[in-house]
Amino acid sequence: PVAQGHAAPILSRSRSRELAALLLDFRMPFVNGVGFLYRLREQRRLRDVPVMVITGASVNEGTRRDLQDLRATVRF
Repeated sequence: PVAQGHAAPILSRSRSRELAALLLDFRMPFVNGVGFLYRLREQRRLRDVPVMVITGASVNEGTRRDLQDLRATVRF
């Protein structure tokens, strides 16, 4: 694993490593999964990293569409 915890350090560390895939909890401190994915996809070398979002949280249809648009596989 690259890291766990807050989004900013995870993004920073993942910029310097090759990622085969990312397992993401939708609930993160200071930013949710959608916000994290937007930041991740802004990084050219991380745009195509497969992401699976796993959560027990309630997610509305708009958020589901956002996650799909960001090319994340979502499991509830």
